[in-house]
Amino acid sequence: MEGQSLLAEAVAAGRHCGARVRSDGLTATAPGIVSGDLTVPARGEWRGTIEVLPIVDHEESQPAYPRDAPLHDAVPVKRLRDWQEASPTVELPGELRGELLGGVLDRSVQDLGSPRIRTGGGNEFIAAGAPWFMTLFGRDSLLTAWMALPIDQQLAPSTLRALAALQGRKVNPATEEEPGRILHEVRRNNWRR
Repeated sequence: MEGQSLLAEAVAAGRHCGARVRSDGLTATAPGIVSGDLTVPARGEWRGTIEVLPIVDHEESQPAYPRDAPLHDAVPVKRLRDWQEASPTVELPGELRGELLGGVLDRSVQDLGSPRIRTGGGNEFIAAGAPWFMTLFGRDSLLTAWMALPIDQQLAPSTLRALAALQGRKVNPATEEEPGRILHEVRRNNWRR
């Protein structure tokens, strides 16, 4: 326990990994155990935040949604807002647009913008789906970027660059890597090639 945070570290497959758990009011009660006292009056409310920050190769990730900052100031929220504002809009005469069509168009832009992920190299792509597939999927991410061309012309080349950075270079039967082959799915440790 370091101040108001708990640090858990290990070495796995030759890599230093871990996590820092932070929250106001937590204390270490035993090695690896964090607890806190909380009293919520009848019909009362309590709100709290627990941050879990991954550590890979001694580099601690910073929270995307810092607990001490308003949600609307978080970087992912700003990126989504900027993307929505830059997306084209469809202007239709009153009855053609209607609430239903307008809602579908607005929701489509939001749904495409929400699962966007930025790599360490600055390339963006749309993840295959939340919550289990928030990662780069070769075919899925590429087809989504292609179909989104009317909304965002930068997404397709960015997705191609992200995939090219992970393109196969050697024959590896264990991972099915082959020279020139585009991966199916990125999972743990693939970004560090």
